Amino acid sequence: MSETGDFSSNTVTESEKELAADAAQEFEQGNYESCVYILDQVITTRSNDPKVLHNRAVAEFYRSEFHKTDEFKQDLTLVCKKAQVALQDIDSLEDTDHCVIFYNHAVVFYHLKQYRTSIMILEKVFQFMEPLDERLKRKVCFMLIELYLCSNQPNKAFSIISFTEKLLFDSKSEKDSVKPASAATANETYKPRIQQYKLRCFLQLKSIKACKKELKMLNTMTQTGGMDTYLCGGPTDTTVYLKAQFECMKGNYRNSMKILGSAPGTHAPFLKSGQCVPAMYFNNLGCIHFYMRKHNLGLFYFQKSLEQTDEALDMLPQKETGQSLSGRPLQTLTGSQRHDLLHNIGLELLFCGKPLQAFDCLLEVVQVYHNNPRLWLRLAECCINTQRADNEQLFKMKLKAQDLVRGVAGQGSHRKLILKPMDVNSYTPRSDGPSSALPNATMEFATLCLKNALILLRIHNRDGKKKGASTQELSTSNQEDVQIPAPPGSPLGPNEIANLRCSVLACSAYVALHVGDTLIALKHAEMLLAQPKLSGVHSYLGHLYAAEAFILLDRISDATDHLTVEVSGLSMRIPDDSASEDKEDNGNGSTNNLGTAPKA
Repeated sequence: MSETGDFSSNTVTESEKELAADAAQEFEQGNYESCVYILDQVITTRSNDPKVLHNRAVAEFYRSEFHKTDEFKQDLTLVCKKAQVALQDIDSLEDTDHCVIFYNHAVVFYHLKQYRTSIMILEKVFQFMEPLDERLKRKVCFMLIELYLCSNQPNKAFSIISFTEKLLFDSKSEKDSVKPASAATANETYKPRIQQYKLRCFLQLKSIKACKKELKMLNTMTQTGGMDTYLCGGPTDTTVYLKAQFECMKGNYRNSMKILGSAPGTHAPFLKSGQCVPAMYFNNLGCIHFYMRKHNLGLFYFQKSLEQTDEALDMLPQKETGQSLSGRPLQTLTGSQRHDLLHNIGLELLFCGKPLQAFDCLLEVVQVYHNNPRLWLRLAECCINTQRADNEQLFKMKLKAQDLVRGVAGQGSHRKLILKPMDVNSYTPRSDGPSSALPNATMEFATLCLKNALILLRIHNRDGKKKGASTQELSTSNQEDVQIPAPPGSPLGPNEIANLRCSVLACSAYVALHVGDTLIALKHAEMLLAQPKLSGVHSYLGHLYAAEAFILLDRISDATDHLTVEVSGLSMRIPDDSASEDKEDNGNGSTNNLGTAPKA
């Protein structure tokens, strides 16, 4: 997990060298108690040596079985003071001897799921790769690849994979590398792992042809590698889960379920790995049934996954009093996937016609993933479905006639209707419930949710324009790189952003009409119709809501113009939408990347 530094100095005595060698040997053999004891002897004569203090901190952290994370971070800070570098200031890293300290700091951030901070540290360490020890080079490369994949940056991961392949297979590092106990060469040891990384990259890029090729190569390694390959990443749970995800991406859902059931069960327990693989299994089954539109079954499997997660968390010891990180193994501190599962459960409840229960689930999720615009839209949809499950009431004309007609005067051809006076402001009465600022499944709260979604979309749109040099570039090459984070799911691509913006505007117009904000409804409807990428359904709804608003504003001619417009096809497909983008997301925002493949 962590890495020790090399013991070297110009004034090292022979006895100190022997003690250092003994400490390194004890550490490699897993005798951390003896290692700490030997290092304590060295510290008596070299109390200000940052390398000795660093190695002692790492050995002590291993001895505690990674339970004392707070103490480890304090020890790293003390080591940095002795080395005259600032751990919080990445730019202070100028000496290759200090790279191992920053690497260990990045490892802690990785397990805390602070991926951006960890990436910034390791990208700085990567600049000093040439003079580093071969073992540390491998660790930095593998950690960077994992971080890029966890943060949905497959293109950057590919560049590090290429560098790693040259490092492992095109240089003399293979001779210098520490061989595993099975006496397999470095090529056999690391190639399946590299192959898994490539497959994960192509899965994130939705490249079916490339995935098929990489998966075939991985299967070849598994079949011909024997037991050695099995131990270094062959037919493990990781490989099986990646194959299942590939079949799910192709739409072969039944085959994907069969592959999931064939996992060999080679995963480490939760306390050692920090991953609850049974929870992943049930979550993936739930995602598959979601795509099969069997929402009640999907809901059942998501709830089973949540139960498995709770059982795994109950196994953890209590945190130490006064310590935020100590008391539990580092790898388990962020092992809870509760909010990710509640997100999936909330979506299934919404599709099962239980919007009020879905609202309660998603309301808890949005407190963690508040920067996801699609999640705010789902909350608004819960409110809409709670207050107006269907529109049957609107088409009961006899009841509507009682509200509109006061009486009848005259007979025969002289018969006339006497209409009741209509107050536009009371067209749809506002709810008399609690304030709209309080989270309740009301139309007023739906308005706030939709405002948040629009604000998030505008912020990311403004940030994207700052990165591009011109509008023309944004519409061509740079547009491919425009993404909006949507945790716990994958980032939204350009077409998904356009579709989401249209959905939010359509819902905003509908809700505004419901609460009686006619001008706001008209504004949203016109903004919807002005979108450059507009599906047939959104175009139809835009004209319909605009006409409704114009009627309430007594502008009948303008309403007629919208009602006479011909809409070609009621499809959710965006014009110029590629086939690959269609497969990328069906608009529901379900996430199957909770842990589709447990890490090797």
